[in-house]
Amino acid sequence: MKDPIREPKDGMDFLVSEAGITMSFWYGMLCVVIEGWPQTGLLDSEIDSLLQSPHVGMLREFRHGAFHFQRTWLPKKQEAFFASRSAVEWVTKLSDAFGRCLLSEMQRINAASRATAEKSKATTVNNKL
Repeated sequence: MKDPIREPKDGMDFLVSEAGITMSFWYGMLCVVIEGWPQTGLLDSEIDSLLQSPHVGMLREFRHGAFHFQRTWLPKKQEAFFASRSAVEWVTKLSDAFGRCLLSEMQRINAASRATAEKSKATTVNNKL
């Protein structure tokens, strides 16, 4: 038997479901990554292109609607985002691009750290000889 609480009947049910709450959190945290991107000094043409989209402003408003007190269930700040037919695809592409870029950067840093540790270890061994 399906749990009626976990099976949203409409958009408003979805927003208060586990999936809807998770989506709102994901979208809100994506805004934090967008805001921090310029400070990383990283360059990625796909990300930079996606960040030129008007979806950035709509996502920021969505986050404000999700993380700040609102008098209505579906604040105006979120309506534009939900009305956009391409918003979900844009969020997915941007999230994937950030994931790819940041994972690559972490792997680069890890490899450089290992190389430095190996060089230091070799120097220490040579100094003991």
